[in-house]
Amino acid sequence: MSSKGTERKKRDREVESPKENEQVFQRSKITVRSPLQSREKENQEDIEMEEVKKMISELATQIRDDIRDSNKQLLNEWNTQLKEELKTIREELKQTRDQLQGQNQEIRDKYEEGKRAKEEMGKRVGEVESQLDRMEREKRRNKVVMMGLDIETGEQKQIIGKVTKFLEEKVKVESKVKSAYKIAEKVYVVEFENREEKINVMKSKKNLKGSSIYINDDLTKTERKIQNKIKEEATKERNKGKVVRMGYKKLTVDGRNFKWNEEEGRLKKAENF
Repeated sequence: MSSKGTERKKRDREVESPKENEQVFQRSKITVRSPLQSREKENQEDIEMEEVKKMISELATQIRDDIRDSNKQLLNEWNTQLKEELKTIREELKQTRDQLQGQNQEIRDKYEEGKRAKEEMGKRVGEVESQLDRMEREKRRNKVVMMGLDIETGEQKQIIGKVTKFLEEKVKVESKVKSAYKIAEKVYVVEFENREEKINVMKSKKNLKGSSIYINDDLTKTERKIQNKIKEEATKERNKGKVVRMGYKKLTVDGRNFKWNEEEGRLKKAENF
């Protein structure tokens, strides 16, 4: 090859060399690290990551603590409010209970007062009724009721005469009849001059046994009720086959004597009449 050709190639290489040198220079900027340096970098990154995690954990803990404290404060406030409300409710309930107890006591007092008044009234009524009954018995103490006696006349004098004659002839007793009047068909009320006259007639009425005429005491309404009860008891005992004898406020069953007890309102066993 000629010298000219050689020089031309040399110049071409010189022209291309700056670019190649530039590329070489750029490649030289890339840092080439050793394995030790890479591990140090990774360790540093791990440390930084741990610090970040620690910060996040501390922040989360702080947030939880703040929430817990806040909730605790709210709970304390609610508890305090609830306690106050419960206290108020208890006080209101106590007041209501006291009022109800007072009202109940007042009602009980009024009930007892009414009960006492009723008992007192009942006692007074009973006393009045007893007094009226005694007065009524006193009015009737000399009277008898004659049933089954047939007297055609309605005039009192004639009735007195017929009754007096009947007593003499059938009852076998002389008596002084004060008054006599008809109260129902074949039923007459006869009043004697005194108690002795009546007693004599009542003792002698056994002479009418077997006839259809009966002589009984002229009873008050209360006495009739008592005698009806005694009569019912007598009927029960007779139905049992017992020997029964009935009298005024008394009853004999198979030889056992019973008297009417006014306080208890029933027949009670008695030693004698």
